[in-house]
Amino acid sequence: MRPDLYFAVSKTGGLESWSVGAGLSGLFYAAGHDNLRNYVGPRLGYSYGGNSSAHSANYSAGAFYGIQYAVVRKLDVFGEAVATYYETHGNRATDMGFSVPIEPTRHIAIGSGVGLVYYFR
Repeated sequence: MRPDLYFAVSKTGGLESWSVGAGLSGLFYAAGHDNLRNYVGPRLGYSYGGNSSAHSANYSAGAFYGIQYAVVRKLDVFGEAVATYYETHGNRATDMGFSVPIEPTRHIAIGSGVGLVYYFR
């Protein structure tokens, strides 16, 4: 299992926004050759964010394929490709202060990433 957490704050045109999120991935390794291993897995995620006039909850589910290489005994490098489905539900404030729902949005994203794994033991 591979958990992930994040927190972000941004400011665009005088409007400050924030977001917090968490996800959980499962890693399934295939048989490797020398120091190289392939893996696949699913990922589920949730995030919540907003600004002074709107808030939204984002749900995601995806799958990834990666390759991991053991550089030295305690250090690996990896790269992976990801396909993710997102669904967003939210509310916005009207000029009179009422909260009204925002039409849900759905989309699919394709991405990639690289990283390092350091083993402390």
